[in-house]
Amino acid sequence: MRKKAVLLIAFVVLLSSIAFAEDSFLAKIEPQEVVIKQEETAEFNLTITHTADKIKTFEIYSTNVIWDVHVQDALRVEPSELFKTKLFVRPLNVNPGSYWVPLTVKQAGTDKKSEKNVLLEIESLIPPEQSYLPAVRGEVYMEDRIDPREEAKVRVKLENQNRRDLKNVNIKLRSSTINKDYTATLEPLEKKELKFFVKLPPLTPPQDDLLKVSIIVPEKDQAYRFDLDPAEFEIDDYFDFKEELKTEDGFLKTTYLVTLKNNGNEPYHDIHTVKSSFFKNIFVTTVPRAQKQKGQLVWDVDLKPGESELIMYTFNYQPLLIIVIALIVIALAYIIFRSPVILKKTATVIATKEGGISELKVIIEIVNRSRKPIKDIKIIDTVPRIAQLTKDYDIGTLKPDKVVKHEKKGTLVKWSIDAIDQGEERVISYKVKSKLSILGGVTLPSSAAKFTVGKRHRTANSNSPVIGFIGA
Repeated sequence: MRKKAVLLIAFVVLLSSIAFAEDSFLAKIEPQEVVIKQEETAEFNLTITHTADKIKTFEIYSTNVIWDVHVQDALRVEPSELFKTKLFVRPLNVNPGSYWVPLTVKQAGTDKKSEKNVLLEIESLIPPEQSYLPAVRGEVYMEDRIDPREEAKVRVKLENQNRRDLKNVNIKLRSSTINKDYTATLEPLEKKELKFFVKLPPLTPPQDDLLKVSIIVPEKDQAYRFDLDPAEFEIDDYFDFKEELKTEDGFLKTTYLVTLKNNGNEPYHDIHTVKSSFFKNIFVTTVPRAQKQKGQLVWDVDLKPGESELIMYTFNYQPLLIIVIALIVIALAYIIFRSPVILKKTATVIATKEGGISELKVIIEIVNRSRKPIKDIKIIDTVPRIAQLTKDYDIGTLKPDKVVKHEKKGTLVKWSIDAIDQGEERVISYKVKSKLSILGGVTLPSSAAKFTVGKRHRTANSNSPVIGFIGA
């Protein structure tokens, strides 16, 4: 009785020191460690007392379903009573090893509870050398968000739940983006934290992932597998776009090489623009073909992660130089090879008859536009068959040297001039009468000139004048 009273006083003092709240209770489980064989039930002493002024009912259970927990007596505790009973814990299909058993004592109808842990060692029924099978449990930790450009840190906490030395523990990390294998050792009942650094491909696309960790312990011709709770994580997206420009200069030609590269882990969609102008666009070539918009060259850029594209555009002014040179050459060739003589023929109506042309005055102008005098000039003109040359010459005009009639061509008229100096002009005129009245108009044949420039013999032809006439 004296021992019981002392224990009761000790419990009351302890309760008062813990809390002053109404309806407080205290639970105690002894011993803290029990050793049993497989298929046996562990026995503990459970003691409960409370500070309430009426009977309280309690319950006890384990949060782990592999343990069957029950008591010898109903947990109805009188006020100030030091209630004692037997507590039984029976493992359900548990391999030999040491286990921490979580137990919870709860006051019925309330949220008040006391959580306890006892160590239960389960020995095998077979001989000692075969008594402990591998039993490993653990947890896996990693960051919620992973940058694929950096190493991902994975922490795995392992616990050897029996007294066996595990020399070969295989740790397998599996997910959509991670596939790694590691090995470790575990001493009897050892708790160990392992750290692994996993390098992902930098271009791993952003996504949600789930890391599963399996512990494999080989045992002769079989292996024991223990799956840990998976860890969720997310692959971050990042933007890393690079642009490099190289220039190649040539004669009146500049080539630009633009390298666009998407180093990020997401597709890149954008446009690339280069300032230009209407004049420059005439002389630019692009690969690939660019759009020309408002003084700009525009390319659509669509790059997948890790892809690159080369844009090349060239401003080439060499064709412009070629055109200028060609024009100069043509102008020089024209100046060099053009006829040194300008031979121009005109005609005017000086008389009409019966509403048509009856008489014309023809003027031939000869101009020396070269820098040298021309000599031995022979002017030949033709009078059509419908007209005849008159001998009515203007005063001061040069008279023909020879007049020859031709049955088919008409009348050939020839003049001779000894020389014409540089820039000098000579004018020859004559008159013709038509045999019949010419209605509507007439086209005269061109004149021809033969002459000598230096030691070269040259020729020149005039235009064919058209005389239009509408009678009154």
